[in-house]
Amino acid sequence: VAVWWTVVWGRGETAGVAAAGAAARAVWVMSKRDDHAGVRARRALGDGRVGRRSVLRAGAVGAMALAATPLLTACERTIGPGTIAPGGVTPAPNLLQIVVDDLNEYVGFMGGYPGTVHTPNLDALAAESLQFDQFHVTVPICPPSRATLMWGVDAPTHGVFNRASGLDPNYAWANGSANHLTKVLGDAGLTQYGGGKLFHTDGDYHRPQWAEYLSTPYASNVGFSGPDGIFFDYGALPQGDDHPDADLADFVLAKLNELAASPGPRFHVAAGFRLPHLGWVVPQSFLDLYPDDEVVVHDPIDTWDDLGPIGLGVLAPSISLYGFPAKPWFDWVNDIGKRKEYLRHYLASISYVDHQIGREL
Repeated sequence: VAVWWTVVWGRGETAGVAAAGAAARAVWVMSKRDDHAGVRARRALGDGRVGRRSVLRAGAVGAMALAATPLLTACERTIGPGTIAPGGVTPAPNLLQIVVDDLNEYVGFMGGYPGTVHTPNLDALAAESLQFDQFHVTVPICPPSRATLMWGVDAPTHGVFNRASGLDPNYAWANGSANHLTKVLGDAGLTQYGGGKLFHTDGDYHRPQWAEYLSTPYASNVGFSGPDGIFFDYGALPQGDDHPDADLADFVLAKLNELAASPGPRFHVAAGFRLPHLGWVVPQSFLDLYPDDEVVVHDPIDTWDDLGPIGLGVLAPSISLYGFPAKPWFDWVNDIGKRKEYLRHYLASISYVDHQIGREL
Protein backbone atom coordinates (compact mmCIF):
# COMPACT_ATOMS: atom_id res chain seq x y z
CA VAL A 1 0.00 0.00 0.00
CA ALA A 2 1.43 3.35 -1.00
CA VAL A 3 0.46 6.06 1.48
CA TRP A 4 0.41 9.69 0.50
CA TRP A 5 -0.81 12.35 2.82
CA THR A 6 -1.29 16.05 2.51
CA VAL A 7 -1.14 18.68 5.20
CA VAL A 8 -3.31 21.57 4.10
CA TRP A 9 -1.95 24.53 6.03
CA GLY A 10 -1.07 28.22 6.14
CA ARG A 11 -3.39 31.25 6.08
CA GLY A 12 -6.49 29.11 5.73
CA GLU A 13 -5.32 26.31 3.45
CA THR A 14 -2.62 25.90 0.87
CA ALA A 15 -1.95 23.28 -1.72
CA GLY A 16 0.24 22.89 -4.78
CA VAL A 17 0.21 21.58 -8.29
CA ALA A 18 3.51 19.77 -8.82
CA ALA A 19 3.46 16.01 -9.22
CA ALA A 20 5.23 14.38 -6.31
CA GLY A 21 6.91 11.79 -8.50
CA ALA A 22 8.31 14.41 -10.82
CA ALA A 23 9.52 16.45 -7.86
CA ALA A 24 11.14 13.41 -6.29
CA ARG A 25 13.04 12.52 -9.43
CA ALA A 26 13.99 16.18 -9.84
CA VAL A 27 15.87 16.03 -6.53
CA TRP A 28 18.00 13.22 -7.88
CA VAL A 29 18.61 15.01 -11.20
CA MET A 30 19.42 18.26 -9.42
CA SER A 31 22.11 16.55 -7.36
CA LYS A 32 24.18 16.20 -10.56
CA ARG A 33 24.37 19.96 -11.09
CA ASP A 34 27.39 22.11 -10.19
CA ASP A 35 25.50 25.14 -8.90
CA HIS A 36 24.14 25.97 -5.45
CA ALA A 37 20.96 23.97 -6.08
CA GLY A 38 23.07 20.92 -6.82
CA VAL A 39 24.98 21.39 -3.57
CA ARG A 40 21.73 21.52 -1.60
CA ALA A 41 20.38 18.43 -3.33
CA ARG A 42 23.58 16.47 -2.67
CA ARG A 43 23.49 17.56 0.96
CA ALA A 44 19.92 16.26 1.26
CA LEU A 45 20.91 12.97 -0.33
CA GLY A 46 24.04 12.71 1.76
CA ASP A 47 22.48 13.25 5.16
CA GLY A 48 19.76 10.70 4.62
CA ARG A 49 16.83 13.04 4.13
CA VAL A 50 16.36 11.79 0.59
CA GLY A 51 17.66 8.54 -0.86
CA ARG A 52 17.54 7.04 -4.32
CA ARG A 53 15.28 4.23 -3.16
CA SER A 54 12.95 6.73 -1.49
CA VAL A 55 12.93 8.87 -4.62
CA LEU A 56 12.00 5.90 -6.75
CA ARG A 57 9.31 4.80 -4.35
CA ALA A 58 7.84 8.29 -4.19
CA GLY A 59 7.39 8.16 -7.93
CA ALA A 60 4.77 5.47 -7.51
CA VAL A 61 2.75 7.78 -5.35
CA GLY A 62 3.40 11.00 -7.21
CA ALA A 63 2.58 9.56 -10.60
CA MET A 64 -0.85 8.64 -9.28
CA ALA A 65 -1.41 11.70 -7.10
CA LEU A 66 -0.78 14.37 -9.74
CA ALA A 67 -0.61 16.95 -6.96
CA ALA A 68 1.50 18.00 -4.00
CA THR A 69 0.89 20.34 -1.08
CA PRO A 70 3.09 22.55 1.10
CA LEU A 71 3.80 19.40 2.98
CA LEU A 72 3.20 16.31 0.91
CA THR A 73 4.62 13.18 2.44
CA ALA A 74 4.73 9.92 0.59
CA CYS A 75 5.83 6.52 1.74
CA GLU A 76 5.29 2.97 0.60
CA ARG A 77 4.42 0.10 2.87
CA THR A 78 4.62 -3.15 0.95
CA ILE A 79 2.30 -5.96 1.95
CA GLY A 80 4.03 -9.10 0.76
CA PRO A 81 6.99 -9.19 -1.63
CA GLY A 82 7.62 -5.91 -3.43
CA THR A 83 10.09 -4.69 -6.00
CA ILE A 84 11.01 -1.43 -7.64
CA ALA A 85 10.40 -1.69 -11.35
CA PRO A 86 12.72 -0.21 -14.01
CA GLY A 87 11.88 3.44 -14.49
CA GLY A 88 11.29 4.07 -10.80
CA VAL A 89 7.63 3.15 -10.36
CA THR A 90 6.38 0.30 -8.21
CA PRO A 91 3.84 -1.62 -10.29
CA ALA A 92 0.16 -1.47 -9.35
CA PRO A 93 0.17 0.05 -5.85
CA ASN A 94 -2.93 0.38 -3.74
CA LEU A 95 -3.30 3.91 -2.40
CA LEU A 96 -4.26 5.33 0.99
CA GLN A 97 -4.71 9.11 0.82
CA ILE A 98 -4.90 11.15 4.03
CA VAL A 99 -5.78 14.84 3.91
CA VAL A 100 -5.58 17.01 7.04
CA ASP A 101 -7.35 20.37 7.12
CA ASP A 102 -5.74 23.54 8.57
CA LEU A 103 -2.90 21.72 10.29
CA ASN A 104 -0.28 24.42 9.73
CA GLU A 105 3.28 23.38 10.60
CA TYR A 106 2.29 22.58 14.18
CA VAL A 107 3.49 18.97 14.14
CA GLY A 108 6.51 17.61 15.94
CA PHE A 109 8.68 16.82 12.93
CA MET A 110 8.08 20.24 11.32
CA GLY A 111 8.89 22.25 14.45
CA GLY A 112 6.54 25.15 13.73
CA TYR A 113 5.15 25.32 17.26
CA PRO A 114 7.69 26.51 19.87
CA GLY A 115 6.24 24.33 22.62
CA THR A 116 5.51 20.61 22.73
CA VAL A 117 2.87 19.26 20.35
CA HIS A 118 1.89 15.60 20.66
CA THR A 119 1.82 14.08 17.16
CA PRO A 120 3.52 10.67 17.54
CA ASN A 121 1.76 9.04 14.58
CA LEU A 122 2.44 11.80 12.07
CA ASP A 123 6.03 12.01 13.30
CA ALA A 124 6.51 8.27 12.85
CA LEU A 125 4.99 8.36 9.36
CA ALA A 126 7.19 11.30 8.39
CA ALA A 127 10.27 9.41 9.58
CA GLU A 128 9.72 6.77 6.90
CA SER A 129 8.49 9.14 4.21
CA LEU A 130 9.77 11.46 1.52
CA GLN A 131 8.62 15.00 2.26
CA PHE A 132 8.01 17.99 0.01
CA ASP A 133 7.65 21.14 2.08
CA GLN A 134 7.90 23.94 -0.48
CA PHE A 135 4.72 23.58 -2.51
CA HIS A 136 2.32 26.50 -2.28
CA VAL A 137 -0.87 27.76 -3.86
CA THR A 138 -1.73 31.20 -5.14
CA VAL A 139 -5.06 31.48 -3.28
CA PRO A 140 -4.62 29.97 0.20
CA ILE A 141 -8.23 29.55 1.31
CA CYS A 142 -10.53 26.55 1.30
CA PRO A 143 -12.26 26.23 -2.10
CA PRO A 144 -9.36 27.39 -4.33
CA SER A 145 -6.77 25.22 -2.61
CA ARG A 146 -8.98 22.14 -2.71
CA ALA A 147 -9.61 22.68 -6.41
CA THR A 148 -5.86 23.01 -6.96
CA LEU A 149 -5.16 19.87 -4.95
CA MET A 150 -7.72 17.67 -6.64
CA TRP A 151 -7.49 19.00 -10.21
CA GLY A 152 -3.76 19.70 -10.25
CA VAL A 153 -4.06 23.17 -11.77
CA ASP A 154 -3.67 26.71 -10.41
CA ALA A 155 -6.42 29.18 -9.56
CA PRO A 156 -6.26 31.20 -12.80
CA THR A 157 -7.01 27.94 -14.63
CA HIS A 158 -9.81 26.55 -12.47
CA GLY A 159 -11.31 29.96 -11.68
CA VAL A 160 -12.06 29.36 -8.00
CA PHE A 161 -10.91 32.38 -5.97
CA ASN A 162 -13.12 32.81 -2.91
CA ARG A 163 -15.08 31.18 -0.13
CA ALA A 164 -18.55 32.31 -1.18
CA SER A 165 -21.46 30.55 0.47
CA GLY A 166 -22.62 29.00 -2.80
CA LEU A 167 -19.52 26.98 -3.50
CA ASP A 168 -20.61 24.75 -6.34
CA PRO A 169 -21.16 27.64 -8.81
CA ASN A 170 -17.53 28.60 -8.20
CA TYR A 171 -16.59 25.23 -9.61
CA ALA A 172 -17.89 26.10 -13.07
CA TRP A 173 -14.54 25.18 -14.62
CA ALA A 174 -14.29 22.10 -12.44
CA ASN A 175 -17.74 20.90 -13.40
CA GLY A 176 -16.73 21.16 -17.02
CA SER A 177 -13.43 19.35 -16.49
CA ALA A 178 -13.69 15.79 -15.30
CA ASN A 179 -9.95 15.23 -15.11
CA HIS A 180 -9.70 15.50 -11.35
CA LEU A 181 -7.81 13.06 -9.19
CA THR A 182 -10.55 10.51 -8.56
CA LYS A 183 -11.55 10.47 -12.24
CA VAL A 184 -7.94 9.79 -13.27
CA LEU A 185 -7.52 7.03 -10.68
CA GLY A 186 -10.87 5.51 -11.59
CA ASP A 187 -9.92 5.46 -15.27
CA ALA A 188 -6.70 3.70 -14.23
CA GLY A 189 -8.78 0.86 -12.80
CA LEU A 190 -8.73 1.62 -9.07
CA THR A 191 -11.86 1.02 -7.01
CA GLN A 192 -12.29 4.06 -4.76
CA TYR A 193 -13.64 4.56 -1.25
CA GLY A 194 -13.57 7.91 0.50
CA GLY A 195 -14.99 10.17 3.14
CA GLY A 196 -14.76 13.52 4.87
CA LYS A 197 -13.42 16.70 3.33
CA LEU A 198 -11.48 15.87 0.16
CA PHE A 199 -13.03 18.09 -2.44
CA HIS A 200 -14.40 21.14 -0.72
CA THR A 201 -18.00 20.15 -1.36
CA ASP A 202 -19.91 16.97 -2.12
CA GLY A 203 -21.01 18.03 -5.59
CA ASP A 204 -21.88 15.74 -8.47
CA TYR A 205 -18.52 16.42 -10.13
CA HIS A 206 -16.77 13.76 -8.04
CA ARG A 207 -19.42 11.51 -6.51
CA PRO A 208 -19.70 9.04 -9.46
CA GLN A 209 -16.09 7.91 -8.98
CA TRP A 210 -16.59 6.53 -5.46
CA ALA A 211 -17.81 3.02 -4.79
CA GLU A 212 -18.60 4.24 -1.24
CA TYR A 213 -18.35 7.70 0.30
CA LEU A 214 -18.94 8.79 3.91
CA SER A 215 -20.01 12.42 4.30
CA THR A 216 -19.00 13.99 7.61
CA PRO A 217 -19.95 17.35 9.20
CA TYR A 218 -17.78 19.78 11.09
CA ALA A 219 -17.96 19.31 14.84
CA SER A 220 -19.44 22.15 16.84
CA ASN A 221 -20.31 22.88 20.42
CA VAL A 222 -22.05 26.22 20.51
CA GLY A 223 -22.28 26.22 24.28
CA PHE A 224 -18.51 26.61 24.43
CA SER A 225 -18.16 29.19 21.67
CA GLY A 226 -16.62 32.61 22.17
CA PRO A 227 -18.27 35.74 23.55
CA ASP A 228 -21.91 36.01 22.50
CA GLY A 229 -21.42 32.98 20.25
CA ILE A 230 -19.55 35.12 17.73
CA PHE A 231 -16.10 33.57 17.76
CA PHE A 232 -14.96 29.96 17.47
CA ASP A 233 -16.66 26.74 18.45
CA TYR A 234 -14.45 24.96 20.96
CA GLY A 235 -14.66 22.85 24.09
CA ALA A 236 -14.69 19.29 25.37
CA LEU A 237 -16.70 16.73 23.44
CA PRO A 238 -19.47 15.45 25.74
CA GLN A 239 -18.70 11.98 27.01
CA GLY A 240 -20.36 9.34 24.88
CA ASP A 241 -20.62 11.54 21.78
CA ASP A 242 -18.92 10.44 18.57
CA HIS A 243 -16.69 12.85 16.69
CA PRO A 244 -17.06 12.98 12.87
CA ASP A 245 -13.34 12.35 12.42
CA ALA A 246 -13.57 9.25 14.61
CA ASP A 247 -16.48 8.06 12.48
CA LEU A 248 -14.32 8.62 9.39
CA ALA A 249 -11.42 6.67 10.89
CA ASP A 250 -13.81 3.83 11.76
CA PHE A 251 -15.05 3.77 8.17
CA VAL A 252 -11.56 3.79 6.65
CA LEU A 253 -10.19 1.18 9.06
CA ALA A 254 -13.12 -1.15 8.38
CA LYS A 255 -12.68 -0.68 4.64
CA LEU A 256 -8.94 -1.39 4.76
CA ASN A 257 -9.53 -4.54 6.81
CA GLU A 258 -12.25 -5.66 4.40
CA LEU A 259 -10.01 -5.10 1.37
CA ALA A 260 -7.10 -6.91 3.03
CA ALA A 261 -9.30 -9.90 3.84
CA SER A 262 -10.67 -10.19 0.30
CA PRO A 263 -8.03 -9.04 -2.20
CA GLY A 264 -9.49 -7.80 -5.45
CA PRO A 265 -8.94 -4.89 -7.85
CA ARG A 266 -6.49 -2.17 -6.91
CA PHE A 267 -7.99 0.41 -4.59
CA HIS A 268 -7.72 4.03 -3.56
CA VAL A 269 -8.98 4.79 -0.04
CA ALA A 270 -9.13 8.50 0.85
CA ALA A 271 -9.74 10.08 4.26
CA GLY A 272 -10.32 13.82 4.53
CA PHE A 273 -10.11 14.76 8.21
CA ARG A 274 -11.83 17.99 9.20
CA LEU A 275 -9.82 18.73 12.35
CA PRO A 276 -7.97 20.85 13.24
CA HIS A 277 -10.30 23.07 11.23
CA LEU A 278 -13.01 24.59 13.39
CA GLY A 279 -14.71 23.59 15.57
CA TRP A 280 -12.14 22.58 18.11
CA VAL A 281 -14.32 20.10 20.00
CA VAL A 282 -12.45 17.00 21.19
CA PRO A 283 -12.53 14.58 24.13
CA GLN A 284 -11.23 16.00 27.41
CA SER A 285 -8.28 13.58 27.44
CA PHE A 286 -6.74 15.43 24.51
CA LEU A 287 -7.22 18.81 26.14
CA ASP A 288 -5.45 17.36 29.18
CA LEU A 289 -2.32 16.95 27.03
CA TYR A 290 -1.99 20.75 27.05
CA PRO A 291 -2.24 22.30 30.53
CA ASP A 292 -2.72 26.06 30.43
CA ASP A 293 0.72 26.75 31.90
CA GLU A 294 2.40 24.73 29.14
CA VAL A 295 0.70 26.39 26.16
CA VAL A 296 3.18 28.68 24.41
CA VAL A 297 1.57 31.73 22.83
CA HIS A 298 3.87 33.35 20.31
CA ASP A 299 3.49 36.04 17.70
CA PRO A 300 3.17 34.85 14.10
CA ILE A 301 6.22 35.27 11.91
CA ASP A 302 4.18 36.27 8.89
CA THR A 303 2.29 39.54 8.80
CA TRP A 304 -0.32 40.98 6.45
CA ASP A 305 2.03 43.76 5.30
CA ASP A 306 2.73 42.21 1.90
CA LEU A 307 -0.95 41.79 1.01
CA GLY A 308 -2.80 44.30 -1.08
CA PRO A 309 -6.37 45.35 -0.35
CA ILE A 310 -7.84 42.37 -2.22
CA GLY A 311 -5.66 39.89 -0.32
CA LEU A 312 -6.49 41.53 2.99
CA GLY A 313 -10.18 41.40 2.17
CA VAL A 314 -9.98 37.64 1.59
CA LEU A 315 -7.51 36.52 4.26
CA ALA A 316 -7.80 39.18 6.98
CA PRO A 317 -11.14 40.92 6.60
CA SER A 318 -11.95 43.61 9.12
CA ILE A 319 -15.26 43.24 10.92
CA SER A 320 -17.17 45.44 13.34
CA LEU A 321 -18.49 43.92 16.57
CA TYR A 322 -20.56 45.48 19.34
CA GLY A 323 -20.47 48.84 17.56
CA PHE A 324 -16.69 49.13 17.84
CA PRO A 325 -14.50 50.08 14.85
CA ALA A 326 -13.75 47.26 12.43
CA LYS A 327 -10.56 45.24 12.81
CA PRO A 328 -9.30 41.79 11.70
CA TRP A 329 -10.32 38.60 13.52
CA PHE A 330 -6.83 38.13 14.96
CA ASP A 331 -6.94 41.55 16.59
CA TRP A 332 -10.32 40.82 18.15
CA VAL A 333 -9.07 37.49 19.55
CA ASN A 334 -5.90 39.13 20.85
CA ASP A 335 -7.70 42.07 22.42
CA ILE A 336 -10.19 39.90 24.35
CA GLY A 337 -7.38 37.73 25.71
CA LYS A 338 -8.50 34.45 24.12
CA ARG A 339 -5.31 33.46 22.29
CA LYS A 340 -4.08 30.89 24.81
CA GLU A 341 -7.52 29.32 25.25
CA TYR A 342 -8.05 29.02 21.51
CA LEU A 343 -4.52 27.75 20.94
CA ARG A 344 -4.95 25.04 23.58
CA HIS A 345 -8.03 23.72 21.81
CA TYR A 346 -6.31 23.93 18.43
CA LEU A 347 -3.36 21.87 19.72
CA ALA A 348 -5.71 19.33 21.29
CA SER A 349 -7.49 19.03 17.94
CA ILE A 350 -4.18 18.33 16.21
CA SER A 351 -3.39 15.55 18.66
CA TYR A 352 -6.88 14.13 18.24
CA VAL A 353 -6.60 13.86 14.45
CA ASP A 354 -3.09 12.43 14.87
CA HIS A 355 -4.63 9.69 16.99
CA GLN A 356 -7.24 8.94 14.32
CA ILE A 357 -4.55 8.75 11.62
CA GLY A 358 -2.55 6.38 13.80
CA ARG A 359 -5.50 4.00 13.88
CA GLU A 360 -5.40 3.75 10.08
CA LEU A 361 -1.67 3.10 9.92
